[in-house]
Amino acid sequence: GRKLPDHGELWQASWGVNDDAWRNGVLNTSITLRISPFDFERIIDLQDNEVCLSYRLTNRSAAEERFLWAMHPLLALRPGDRLVLPASTRALLHDKAWVEDLDLAIPEGQSSKLFACPLSEGFTAIRNRNTGERLELQWSPAENNALGLWLTRGGWHGYHHFAIEPANADADDLTAAATRNRGRIVAPGSSALWQVRFRVAP
Repeated sequence: GRKLPDHGELWQASWGVNDDAWRNGVLNTSITLRISPFDFERIIDLQDNEVCLSYRLTNRSAAEERFLWAMHPLLALRPGDRLVLPASTRALLHDKAWVEDLDLAIPEGQSSKLFACPLSEGFTAIRNRNTGERLELQWSPAENNALGLWLTRGGWHGYHHFAIEPANADADDLTAAATRNRGRIVAPGSSALWQVRFRVAP
């Protein structure tokens, strides 16, 4: 029953920054949502070769609230880039050809969005077979049990990029997620917590 903007309420919102945390090398940002009754906090912390992102979503209302969350990091693909997935996750993607040929594939319509759900393993990576470089993402499937994969080769406003999207539902719309009983629910006055870790591997 709420009119939510494209990509959700946080997409173009202004966040507050905790100055004390920043002075200690931690990026702690927070925001009070205007449409949905949530307070949202995100902490980004560098730990050796890992970037740890910790999230807290607090329900301010007297009723339980459902929410939909997905990470949306956009990556520029380079020659030799390959997607690394657990076998259990790959089996949920139903043999989509572009997943196997990431750096060269042009999906039908020049863009494509896939979901794998429900996940038993919260892991994926981009590995470059030419350089050996590797970027890994790790999260708990108990917190976010879906993985979205988005590839556009000019099919969306002319952009060329790829996104790996840990998410709490295999949907891009809260109404669609709720209809299928997807997403997570936060009890009145309670908080939902989750983490995602980025790791750079040589």
